[in-house]
Amino acid sequence: MKDTVLILTSHGNMARETLKSAEMIVGKIKNAYALNMEANDGMLGTSTKLDELMKTISSRFNHIVVIADLLGGTPCNVAVEKLIKRDDVTLLSGLNLIMVVEFAISEYDDYEKLKEHLIEVGRDGIKDIKDDIKNNLDE
Repeated sequence: MKDTVLILTSHGNMARETLKSAEMIVGKIKNAYALNMEANDGMLGTSTKLDELMKTISSRFNHIVVIADLLGGTPCNVAVEKLIKRDDVTLLSGLNLIMVVEFAISEYDDYEKLKEHLIEVGRDGIKDIKDDIKNNLDE
């Protein structure tokens, strides 16, 4: 979705490193940004970082997808506080690599379908590999 921006937000460097890892897999991801909360940022510092990022991107895109690392954590809470009332924003938690990769390669034009897809692939990426292999061998 060329008119959609992705913002990853996390404690520490998880957002930046997840974006870098996804780009190792699919190449440069246009319209993707990482917002990392450093140890000394707290709510105020993280809020300021988000305000600055939103100033640079908000008017250039029709929709913004924000994926936070942890529901209830400071990066997520700041995003909720700042963006919850905006109709052009989707807020998700549970940041993981497959969600970012799928954002990059997705061809969904509908924001609701994109949201549902990202949630589904995030959940489906959690597997007990040993049990899956064992079950496949038993069949």
